[in-house]
Amino acid sequence: MDDEIKINLNMADLHFPLTIKRNTEENVRLAAKQVNMGLNAYRQRFKTLSKEHLLVMVAFHFAKENLELKERNDTEPYMEYIQKMMEVIDDHLRNDK
Repeated sequence: MDDEIKINLNMADLHFPLTIKRNTEENVRLAAKQVNMGLNAYRQRFKTLSKEHLLVMVAFHFAKENLELKERNDTEPYMEYIQKMMEVIDDHLRNDK
């Protein structure tokens, strides 16, 4: 339990008391800050929308960004290519003996 701390976050004009691992505090606070910044940006752009609609837009933005990051970090095609190249090298070395 020593590695857990209690913090208070304010997001979207709401208060959230949380217990988190101490080593995640910076990321937790940064995530809350990004939510608030996204909400404020959408509030300025779409002044007539409700907070609920704006929060859905923020959630959509983060979900889309997350998917794009996953696509960029997908190493499977490279691993498949490396595996094929290793097989070609192995075959070549076997045939040279």
